Amino acid sequence: MSWTCHKCGKTYQKQNQYHICAEAGIDEVLRYDSASIGLYHMLLNLISEFGEFETRVSTKSITLVKGIGFALVYPRRKAIDICLFLNDEVDHPSIHKIQQYSKNRYLHTIRIREPDELSNEVLQLVKQAYDLKDKQDD
Repeated sequence: MSWTCHKCGKTYQKQNQYHICAEAGIDEVLRYDSASIGLYHMLLNLISEFGEFETRVSTKSITLVKGIGFALVYPRRKAIDICLFLNDEVDHPSIHKIQQYSKNRYLHTIRIREPDELSNEVLQLVKQAYDLKDKQDD
């Protein structure tokens, strides 16, 4: 059952799910850092090849949503962190950190500093997170 916040109008999977209602612009979130902004737009262009999704911008991060959030983007100095929600821990050299998010979900953080770090292997991990919502609906 989904829930819509009466203040910001965003829809979430759980009743009263924690979120930040305040919105900011992409440039503000990415701290006007041209390297981070370029990496972010490159990432969005690559993900758009998977299909439709939306972005939700809050004061500290950008959530990529396909029904539910499948990834978070956090700014770093001259880099971005892409945090992917996956059902299992995945061992991959590009993964910077793994945290258990809930009983059955893990948050995998990938730090991107250069455009060539958005490799096919990294995009396959992003696609795996993107496709999870479809598998949960089956």
